[in-house]
Amino acid sequence: AEAEVEAGAGLDQRTRTVKELLDTEYRYVTNLGIVSSAYITPLRRSGMLSNKSISRIFSNIETLLNLHQTFLTKLEERFSHWSESATISDVFLELTPYFKLYTQYCMNHENAVATVQQEKKTNEPFCKFLESQQRNDTLNNAYITTYLIMPIQRIPRYGILLEALLKRTDDGHPDKAGLTTCHEVVTGINHFVNKECIKALQQQEVLALGNELGADLANGTRFIVKRGTARVRVVGPKAVKCSPIARDSIVVLLSDVFAFAVAMAKKGKALEAMTVECKLAWCFAEEELGIHVASEDITVILEFAATEERDAWLGAFKANITEMMEADEQIRELRERFSLMKVNGVFTASHMKENKTPHVDTGLRSSGAAHGRGGGG
Repeated sequence: AEAEVEAGAGLDQRTRTVKELLDTEYRYVTNLGIVSSAYITPLRRSGMLSNKSISRIFSNIETLLNLHQTFLTKLEERFSHWSESATISDVFLELTPYFKLYTQYCMNHENAVATVQQEKKTNEPFCKFLESQQRNDTLNNAYITTYLIMPIQRIPRYGILLEALLKRTDDGHPDKAGLTTCHEVVTGINHFVNKECIKALQQQEVLALGNELGADLANGTRFIVKRGTARVRVVGPKAVKCSPIARDSIVVLLSDVFAFAVAMAKKGKALEAMTVECKLAWCFAEEELGIHVASEDITVILEFAATEERDAWLGAFKANITEMMEADEQIRELRERFSLMKVNGVFTASHMKENKTPHVDTGLRSSGAAHGRGGGG
């Protein structure tokens, strides 16, 4: 059926909004069809890209195409019998549970664009193919990434259209209650998809950080809380022999670990990435510009360029550790098994069953609280 229904001069606002929904859905399905017929199919047939690269670029877009072809058919059928009392919310509610398929697509989008760029640099046939398709008038002279971004834009567009339709539907209309529910569902899905997209971006940031530090930091849930620079010194019973490094050294607080780089004293190895688990770390301000991050194995002494910067890092550490304890009672119980001491001016943490050294009273409780200037986290 033809979706671009002729616009009648006498259409009321509600009907015009439904028509806009139908028209935009028709254009969206057409564009997804272009991706399938003008990109995926010829790329598979030509063999210029591996199946893995095709999957990285296009993700589950063909599944989305099938979903929206069904959705469009139902919208067309409903509009072909449109009347003043007709409903549209039931069509939405029937298909909205499948909209969570967008999570996979959104999470992959950045990887898709990166794969396109990488293949363009190393794969001349693919580069020429993209240039040829972009010159194709039937494809609207659009570059491939123009099509790849369309699914990400679609669900927010539904939210806008449904909100407009809800406003233009009288309270006594048989579609009012259904549209209210429909708008709530689509808004929730939109938030869910946005949340997953944010998580995907966070994981990309952690992967990039790991590459920068030469460490495997990504675990699927970890994200960056705060990043900066500091002078780093490592002491403690299990500390490697290292030298203080320049003030522009990378220091990063992640959701469950603190990561940093140290300059090795031993020649032949310039930098080594190290981490401290936040669940068994205590943080205190000691020197004028410094922070001690104490754990069972090592204590990391950080020196920042300004007091404000030190205080911001101290606050970030404390908030992060507090959040971990509130979210997981086992972490709180584990931390209570440790005793904090200050030996030779350096805070250390030791398991109370293993601690045979007389406890040095610093006014610190094992939960990490402190009195005075320091403040523990």
